[in-house]
Amino acid sequence: MSACSSRAWGLLVTEADLKSRVKTYVSERLKALSVSKRQDVSWIITPVTPPNVPFEMSHAKSWQDVRLDYQSILETRYNANPVVRLTLTDTKGIKRVTGMQVKIQAMAMVWMTKNPINAGEVLKSSQLKLVPTDISRQLDMAMSEAVTSNALNQYEARVMIGAGQLLDFRKVRKIPDIQQNAAIKLIIEASPGVEVGISGIALQNGSIGETIRVRRDRDNHSKRYLSGTVIDKHRVRVHP
Repeated sequence: MSACSSRAWGLLVTEADLKSRVKTYVSERLKALSVSKRQDVSWIITPVTPPNVPFEMSHAKSWQDVRLDYQSILETRYNANPVVRLTLTDTKGIKRVTGMQVKIQAMAMVWMTKNPINAGEVLKSSQLKLVPTDISRQLDMAMSEAVTSNALNQYEARVMIGAGQLLDFRKVRKIPDIQQNAAIKLIIEASPGVEVGISGIALQNGSIGETIRVRRDRDNHSKRYLSGTVIDKHRVRVHP
């Protein structure tokens, strides 16, 4: 926080004063929106020089005499380049309104391809490397080091990915625990507290915890299907 300048006839509001306060506001909003809780991201907040500074608050001797009110899109949702509107009100109720653009950078280590990867190919750590990248505009898409090298083989390329491309979750997909048309075991409640397992076929891809369509193995000529929850790589608990 910069030191504020005051004179006998009023508070002089400087560029450093406003930038410091807006930076604090943006940091608090990122926490409120939960985006700054990501352990794989380092945040850099850079307010752009506001217009018409410095200026004087005639009826304020210090910042204790000024009420600050902020408005921005960050009140409701994340944005990498928000405009922050700042209203300063002195003890006499006289207002001064200003605003500034803010550049938000979310720096993370993101996986990049060393070599081309074909569609359907399982990811391997030997094919990838981590590079520092600003992911402020693709927070939910970038495939960062949060996906560890040991976990890469749980994913496959959704499309052909050229060498030197950053990975995001639009280009890859998690390999399903159960694949469509795979032979599976259907777990069915025969009576209260009693379950039986019968042979079945998965009609959809599915990962543990997801609900998919299945059918009994013997119903191979029937259009009738059941639904159930994937409980491991070979079993689906059929819904009653």
